[in-house]
Amino acid sequence: MAVLLGLVMVLSLGLHSLNPAGGGLPGIFTLLILSEIFAGLPGLIYWQSGDDLRIGLSFAALLAIRCYIVFWALPTSRSHLHGSFERIVLSWALAATTLFAFGSLLVARAAGISLDSTARLSGEALGHWTNANTTGLYCAFGVLICIIARFIPIWIRLTAGGLTFYCLLLSQSRTAIATIIVSGICGLFVGRIWNWKSALLGICALLLALSFVDINESVDLLESNPTLAAISQRFTRQPGRGGDYARLDVIESGLEVWSRSPLFGVGFEAQDARFENGYLSLACEEGAIGLLLYLALIGLLCIQIMNMMQAGAGSDARELGGYLFCITVFVLVHGLGERTQGFQIGSVVSNVWALLVASALSTTHRPERSYR
Repeated sequence: MAVLLGLVMVLSLGLHSLNPAGGGLPGIFTLLILSEIFAGLPGLIYWQSGDDLRIGLSFAALLAIRCYIVFWALPTSRSHLHGSFERIVLSWALAATTLFAFGSLLVARAAGISLDSTARLSGEALGHWTNANTTGLYCAFGVLICIIARFIPIWIRLTAGGLTFYCLLLSQSRTAIATIIVSGICGLFVGRIWNWKSALLGICALLLALSFVDINESVDLLESNPTLAAISQRFTRQPGRGGDYARLDVIESGLEVWSRSPLFGVGFEAQDARFENGYLSLACEEGAIGLLLYLALIGLLCIQIMNMMQAGAGSDARELGGYLFCITVFVLVHGLGERTQGFQIGSVVSNVWALLVASALSTTHRPERSYR
């Protein structure tokens, strides 16, 4: 009963934000977010029972409370803060990822892991830390913050960026490395002078240059460094070799679970319903409906971001649009290889994304930025 009352409370608060005077999100975004929160309940109630049902309902309540905090409560309290809300959020994110990287460095030193070894900084091997892909996610996100948060003093960004990048290499996470390459390129182009044509041209030029690189020669050059050689081998090995077998099996298992309930999914926190792919995990837990709601939210958000980035040079709207663009790219790309998406409860990346989304869309903030 407490869980159901909590869900009803969050629903009522979200619907209250449909009133423009309430300072909430625009109506279409509010409805999409609320629908995403409750999309996992039909499959949960139909497929689960007993302890599994209670766990799923508890997760739904926590997700609802989390979304209320990051999409409504914190952004609407911005008037009580001293300084830019977006800059405070990014500064907090950099502090969190740097602290995480510092802990990773201590664990690596205790385990004898460095660039001179081929071992991964993995919690499974050490038993006292997160798994390698989580380490890669947070460290890659820290590197991205150092690239886009140009308001932070350069010496802080260089120090934090060097630490997070070093731990990213120790994690040997292919998904995280590929994600920071793509989002980092976007961050380099999203500056005071934004030109999406130049960004697209630069990305195409980089892809063209990489197409002429002899992979075998590159591997030979990296053989002098064990960690870089191990990363290179992870990228260049043929699909189905080594650990890739497990990942292919995971995707196959995910499609099989989704086929059991393609429309509504099997519910939150269902057994065998979470995989190393954010989109497939959403499809299994919330069905095609939940996945389509999420993609619709992303699509409308991208339109809003492009409108913001057309604002005048040096404006707050353009600055926030640039931050949100790079972090959205980060979330979307990383979700292809890990369980990353915008509706995670305990993820620093997901929470920062949600806070910036709410800041960009809040009705109390839109007139000031003039990007409608």
